[in-house]
Amino acid sequence: MVAINFQRTLFHICGGLFGTLIALLFPFPEIILISGTFFGIVVTIEIVRQRSPEFQAEFSRRFAILMKNREQEALLGFTWIVSAAFILTFLQDARPIVLAMLVWTFADPMAMIAGKGLPNVHPIAKGKTIEGSIAFFLMATLVSALFLLTTPTTAPLIIMAPVIGIVATGTELLSRVIHIDDNFSIPLIVGLVTYFFVL
Repeated sequence: MVAINFQRTLFHICGGLFGTLIALLFPFPEIILISGTFFGIVVTIEIVRQRSPEFQAEFSRRFAILMKNREQEALLGFTWIVSAAFILTFLQDARPIVLAMLVWTFADPMAMIAGKGLPNVHPIAKGKTIEGSIAFFLMATLVSALFLLTTPTTAPLIIMAPVIGIVATGTELLSRVIHIDDNFSIPLIVGLVTYFFVL
């Protein structure tokens, strides 16, 4: 078993729920404005981090508990999820944003807990395990089913919920192979698939 960073996990869940609430409580174009504001903030932070070693050192010191080792030099996971949410706002439909955020919010931590917290896991890629992927699929499918139960749609729940689960899980695995941050790819792909094929 590998130690789990529960502080980062809690931050992940709170951030995802905050984004979900924005999509649920505000109309367009306010959602675009709010999302765009957060996008501008994270981009500014990233630019300053890259150009100022002093700021980078202080930022890393203050938020070390919430950061992965690779984020010391690369873009923050929070930057990626904010970017994906901002792109999805241009669909002018809150529903794909809500499902994308919910899948990212709950399935990703579940995969991490299963992949790191269970004994005798079976690796299938760097940082990915069979157990983690199964947990991710089950949670993504459950979240999708609950979403479809409460959202007007012509798509059959019994088919589309596991399809979204498969798409989300496949995206998570493929992201590691092609070196794309899954904090960006998972919500973006889930949101696009929901918009074009489910709603």
